[in-house]
Amino acid sequence: MPDRLTIDRRTLIFLIGMALTNFAITMPLVLIPVYIRELGASITQLGLFFTISMIFPILVKLLGGWLSDVVGRLQVILIGSVTGVLTFTVYALAPTWEAALLAPALMAITASLTIPAYAAFIADITPEPSRGRMFGISQTVYRASGVIAPVIGGLLAAALGFQLMFGVAAFAFTFAAVIFFFLLRTTPSSVPSDQQVSWKSLRSSFAQMWSLFIAGGVIAWILIIDGIRDIAMRLSFDLIPVYLTDIQGISLESIGFMEGVYGLALLLTLYPAGWLVDRTSERAVIALALISGVGSRLVLALSAGDLGFTLSFALQGIGFGLFAPSGSSLISKVVPRHLRGVAYGLFATSIGIFSLPGPWIGSQIWELIGPRYPFLISVAIGSLLILPAWFKLRLPGPSKRQPYAGEAVLPPTLGYAEKVSVLHARLSSLEDAALFSESVRIIEQHGGTAGLGEDSALTATFGISPNRAPPQVSALLATHAALSLLEHVRTAYKERGDSGLAIGIDTGTVVEGPFIPDGEPDEGTNNREGHPSDGDPVTTARKLQTRAENGELWISDRTREYLAPAHHQFTFEPEELDEGTTAYRVLGRTADLRPPPARLDSRP
Repeated sequence: MPDRLTIDRRTLIFLIGMALTNFAITMPLVLIPVYIRELGASITQLGLFFTISMIFPILVKLLGGWLSDVVGRLQVILIGSVTGVLTFTVYALAPTWEAALLAPALMAITASLTIPAYAAFIADITPEPSRGRMFGISQTVYRASGVIAPVIGGLLAAALGFQLMFGVAAFAFTFAAVIFFFLLRTTPSSVPSDQQVSWKSLRSSFAQMWSLFIAGGVIAWILIIDGIRDIAMRLSFDLIPVYLTDIQGISLESIGFMEGVYGLALLLTLYPAGWLVDRTSERAVIALALISGVGSRLVLALSAGDLGFTLSFALQGIGFGLFAPSGSSLISKVVPRHLRGVAYGLFATSIGIFSLPGPWIGSQIWELIGPRYPFLISVAIGSLLILPAWFKLRLPGPSKRQPYAGEAVLPPTLGYAEKVSVLHARLSSLEDAALFSESVRIIEQHGGTAGLGEDSALTATFGISPNRAPPQVSALLATHAALSLLEHVRTAYKERGDSGLAIGIDTGTVVEGPFIPDGEPDEGTNNREGHPSDGDPVTTARKLQTRAENGELWISDRTREYLAPAHHQFTFEPEELDEGTTAYRVLGRTADLRPPPARLDSRP
C-alpha cells in the first residue's frame, strides 16, 4: 500500500499560488483573438500574431527550466509571476495589435519560468513513494482553476470590457507573486552553493542531459514515446471541431458540452492516476493513458451521434489525466535532482517542436484521403507505442534488503531536516555515459542517491528520505560505496592508466525539500535561516575531495566518529587540514559490508 500522503500548510499555500497563476492565464485566453481583432488586426494579421506567439515558448522554455535548477524553484516562479503581471498590463494598455505582440513574448517567459519549475518543485519536496499522488493533487488544483476562469473572463469582458478583465488577471498574478515572495522569505535555499548563472553552467547542464539521453534507457524512451504520441494526437486534434460541425453536423452548443465532459473527466482522473502510479508503476499508467488516447480517436472516427462523440471526449480527458502525473513522476525518478528543471523544460520544448507540423500533415491527409483518416492514422501510430511503453519504461526494482536497526522511513511530509552522509567524487571521464551509469548503479546498490554535477563531479547522498537511516548507518554505507567505486574505476581504467578519481565524504544536517516543517526544528538546524549549524556536508565533502590525491578516499572527523562501531572494518590514516582540523584517509577495508549491529543506533 502507498504511504499516507500529508501536505503541510505552506505547501497548500504554494498550490493556491500556482492555481492563481493558471487562473490568470486561462481567464482571458479564449478571448484574446477577439480582443486583437478589436485592436484592428485582419484575419491574416491575427494568424501572424498567433504564429509568432507559438514561437516564443519554444525559444525560452529550456532556459526557464535550467534557471530553476541554478537560481532556485521558488525564485524563478516568483520572477515568472512578475512577468505575468507585465503580460496582462501590456494587453490592457496596448493601443494597436502590433504593440500587443510584446504580451505573448512576456507570457512565453512566464510559462517557461513557472511550468518546468512547478513540476521540479513538486518532485523536490515529495518522497518517491508519494510522488504520483502529489503530482495528481498539484495538477488537479492547477487545472481546476482553469475550468472556472474562462467563464469569469467572459462575464467580465462582456459587462465591464477587455481592459478590466486583463486588470483582474494582472491582479491575480500580483496576489500569486505576494504568496511566492512570502514563501521565499521563510524558505531556505535548496540550490547548491556553487551553482551560478553562467554559460559554463548552461553548457554543463545540457551536456549532462545529452549524455543521459544517448546512454539510452528510460530517459531516451520517455522522449521518444511522448514525442511520437504528441505527433499522433496533433495530427487530428485541431480537426476535431471542424469534423464534428462540417461532417457530422454537431451544433456548437453540443461541442461546448463535450468540452465540459473532457475537462470533468480530466479533473476526476488526475488524483486516481497518481494513486495508481504509487500503487503500481508509471509505465502501467502510461500504457493505460495511451490506450485511452487511442480509444478516443477510434471512437470519434467510428461514431455517428452525440453519445459516441461525448464518449470520445471523455476518453481523451481520461487519457491526458492518466498521462500527466505518471509522466511527470517518471521523469523525476530518472533525472538527477539538479537537472529536473532542465529535463521538464526539455521535454516540453522538444515535444512542441516535434508536433509543430502535425496539424498541417493532418489537414493534408484530410484533403487527399478523407476526413476520417487523420483520426484513424492517429489510432495506428498511437497503438504502436503501447508495447514499447510497457517494456521500455520499466524502472529498476526497489532494493530487497531489510531495513537496518534504527532505520526509519518518513511519511511523505513536504520538508524536513535530515542528518545524512554526502559523497563527492571527481573523475576526468565521468561524462562518459556508460561509466556514469555504472557509478550510479554502485551508489544505488549501497542505498545512495546520485547525480552528476558540474565538471564531471558525482555527488551522492546516503540516509536521506524515503530511505532515511541514522548517520551511523549512512556513514557506513557511504564509505563502503566509495571504496567499491574506487575499485570499479581502478579496474575500468586499468588499461588507460590513472583514472583521476578522488572522493570525499562528510556527514551532517541538510534540509530535504525547501520547507522546514512547522514546530521545533531538528537538531543542528538554525531556525531563522534554515542552514545547518554543524556545517554544510556537501561543501565539506567537496573540500575533502579536492585535498585527496588520485585514487584516495578522505572522510571528515565527524564521519569517522559516526563510524566508531565499525572502525574494525577499515584502515584509517589521519591527515591535518589547513583549518587545524583532522580528516582521515581510508586506506582500505578489512571486512565486507554487512548489516551493522544494533549499537549503531547510539550517537557518538
